[in-house]
Amino acid sequence: MHITRLSVDQAFAGLHSAREGLASAEAARRLAEYGPNCVEEIAREPLWLKAARQFTHFFALILAIVYAAPGNAAFGTAPIAPEVWLFMLPFAAAMLVLEEGRKWWVRRC
Repeated sequence: MHITRLSVDQAFAGLHSAREGLASAEAARRLAEYGPNCVEEIAREPLWLKAARQFTHFFALILAIVYAAPGNAAFGTAPIAPEVWLFMLPFAAAMLVLEEGRKWWVRRC
């Protein structure tokens, strides 16, 4: 049964816990058995590759295809002004900073 359908007492019983929390001995046993409750660090990809991905995701590629000169002829779209294309650079940089900040927040233990 899904834990959200259980009563509070049933959920604690299923998790072998109690409303008061774990006893120190049980917490030490779980720490020894499972290790600390944190996200493990894995090899990171280079920052330049992460930045390049900001311009190669699905919607960025569609934008580039549909609104670039060949796409204007093929899809009947109007060209996008150069300042709009330039807007993508700081926007992509901001998205990269936000994504890296989110990952840092999750990684901290």
